[in-house]
Amino acid sequence: AAGDYVTCDFFISGANTTVGHATEEELKTTFWIMRLDSGSSGMVNADASLGADVTMTSSSTWYDGPSVSLTAGTWLVVAQACIQAPDNTLNGLQARFYDGTTVHAHSAGTISGGESGFRATLPIQAIVTLTGTVTMKLQATAGVNSTILKRDPAGNGYNLATRISAVRLS
Repeated sequence: AAGDYVTCDFFISGANTTVGHATEEELKTTFWIMRLDSGSSGMVNADASLGADVTMTSSSTWYDGPSVSLTAGTWLVVAQACIQAPDNTLNGLQARFYDGTTVHAHSAGTISGGESGFRATLPIQAIVTLTGTVTMKLQATAGVNSTILKRDPAGNGYNLATRISAVRLS
């Protein structure tokens, strides 16, 4: 139904280690199983990834990540926001789906002390019913200045760390 959403754990990774439920590679593999191709099945989908790192210079300000244009209908929207701490300060993180009027889903987490450069990946999902075309944005904010919304934290060229995908259900 409109406004239904699912929450799940987030994963924290640091220099050559991962704390949480999966490695970074496992996250990429399992998260994007949900991506579907429009090919011959006739499914309609939309997909976008972050073009470059976004430094969130001011705390408690929402910064735009990737966005997709969605037409009228019911959509499954999934995304992940990879956020990197600028220092070892306790840092509250948030991500959301926002269409300029409505927040459709929200996720939150914390990077607690430790080393500079620790990252948290916030997953976010929602089933949304739209009556017209909207631009659905993945946005993020943090509690510490200069926190970074990451495009490719491992530097391996995958560019999948911060991404939004949607599949029209009806």
